[in-house]
Amino acid sequence: MSQPQTPDFAGAIALAPKIRAVTDDVLIRNIDRKREATAFWLGLISGYPVFLFGSYGVNKTQMVEQMVGRLLSATFANELIPQVKSADQILVVSSSIRERTVAEGEKMVDIHQVLGRAFLAHVFFGDEFFKDPTNPALLELIDYALNGTVRHEGAKLRSSLRLFMAAGNELPDPDGLMGATWARMILRVKVNPLDAVGKRRLVTSRLDHQRGISTPQSKAGLTLQEVDLLRGMRPFVDVPESVVDQVLDVYQDLVDQDEGFRWIWEDDRRFGRVFDVLQAHALMHGRTQVTSSDLTVLRWLLWNDSSQIPALEAIVDPLCRTPFGECRELVDTLLATGGIVDQVCQGTANQWANAVTQVNTCKTALTTKVGTLSGAENTKVQSWITALAAMVTLIASSAGGSIDRNAAQVAYNSLKSALS
Repeated sequence: MSQPQTPDFAGAIALAPKIRAVTDDVLIRNIDRKREATAFWLGLISGYPVFLFGSYGVNKTQMVEQMVGRLLSATFANELIPQVKSADQILVVSSSIRERTVAEGEKMVDIHQVLGRAFLAHVFFGDEFFKDPTNPALLELIDYALNGTVRHEGAKLRSSLRLFMAAGNELPDPDGLMGATWARMILRVKVNPLDAVGKRRLVTSRLDHQRGISTPQSKAGLTLQEVDLLRGMRPFVDVPESVVDQVLDVYQDLVDQDEGFRWIWEDDRRFGRVFDVLQAHALMHGRTQVTSSDLTVLRWLLWNDSSQIPALEAIVDPLCRTPFGECRELVDTLLATGGIVDQVCQGTANQWANAVTQVNTCKTALTTKVGTLSGAENTKVQSWITALAAMVTLIASSAGGSIDRNAAQVAYNSLKSALS
């Protein structure tokens, strides 16, 4: 009998700052796509398929490509699914038939297949996934996504697949032909168009890129071995009974509010996978135990139709809003890529007074909340307050002149690193 694996979390936990650095870098060019980036990591660590639902032009494919670019040595396959009529079409490059003679002159036929780039890819992305609801390839592909194996010349082969992502602007009928395929699409993220603020930041980002103005990046990346370490440690993340109770309460509240959520009670397979994703979320944030803050992933796991999302978020959001989480959100918002503080620290904007006001407002809010925290959380927020005070001094001393860009970047990046 094999011995149970003993978890060694140290290496996995040490990857949390790197995951955050990669995400921050990718979000420089991909405005307001943090939830989509988070879903990428969740799918990668849990091994479950991710579906990005949104209209044309909301930057789904580019963001995925740039995230994959930070997986060192990873290969990427991208297919337009309506053009795929069977899974073999993209998993197998070619097939050939050879006839050979065996004992006593009997003829035998051998079929030789060459495996394709979709089978060899570490990340697969299928666009316009549900465009043709009669396409038999969809269920084959989603089963491949979950199992990672194919039958090849009589043997079952395991592929290189680490993540299966799909996108489209259409959803299937859960009770229709594609019901089984949709049920297997575990993570579902609605990608919204940018609001007015986001569109302004997009213009700035595009112009900077076209003019060759580069934003300093960490150039961080994860190796496939590090990805596999995270996947291997995920099952060992502790799930307290209190979290199980909270998830059950969410299920019950949703069904009590709307019978349209009855399907979640009837899908035991999804219920189990919910906790796998909760574990993945905790691990990517450097924790070995699931907490209430991880319940945020439920908003991507428990809707069948996009019209259900507001009701789902209304129940889930209050459960995730811990005092520490609110502090982190305040600083995240302050340091948003393309925001005033970011631009001033890069030396691309002269809104000194506005930047100082924003930093001071954030510092005051943190000071008010820090008294509700204890232990490591209190210490961490205190370090953010100290860093914000230093940033105020730096920006204020530069008012009316040119900011010391190197010093500003050090202060800015130090604060971002402290958030990890």
